Amino acid sequence: MQGAPEQVIASCAHVYTEGPGDDNFDDTQKKAALKRVSEMAKEGYVPVSFGYKEMTLEDLKFYMHQNAVESEIFQENLLMDMNYVCTFGLNNELRLHVTDDVSLIKYGHKFETENKLNQANEGGEEEGDKPAPVRKDSNAGKKKRKTNMVNVRMVTGDHFETARFVARKAGIINNVEFNASQTVMTGE
Repeated sequence: MQGAPEQVIASCAHVYTEGPGDDNFDDTQKKAALKRVSEMAKEGYVPVSFGYKEMTLEDLKFYMHQNAVESEIFQENLLMDMNYVCTFGLNNELRLHVTDDVSLIKYGHKFETENKLNQANEGGEEEGDKPAPVRKDSNAGKKKRKTNMVNVRMVTGDHFETARFVARKAGIINNVEFNASQTVMTGE
């Protein structure tokens, strides 16, 4: 089984080991693994976990004969007491022009700044960030641009911390929104 660490880790009762030793995957180890998953996601990685279950072909045929493959009973029997193998993070870089495209959609023009985070006027600029360019039509231009902003949202199946990281990197949210507790929604 491969997939979302929260699901894979919850299904595992043992840890893969090559040699002798305790292979029980207890709650303390699971919490530590999930903490590392969260740390990877905060760094922008897409975490993926692997687990497996040793089962004889006869047992598999028995479960398949007794229940439909898509049934909850079959899935529960197959996906319980698994062996946890590992979790790793995929580095999924933004495509080349994503930040420019988001800027164009959100503000109606591309920004000429090197750091594309915090482009909104109230963006909570960090040290080293350049402010969003201002048109030469003074305050009227600022007000007009602010009212013409498009509210961009992102829908993804990634870990919520990965989604928050990518949204900030793409310019969908600024630092103030990044640090707000209700910026990201989950389906839970």
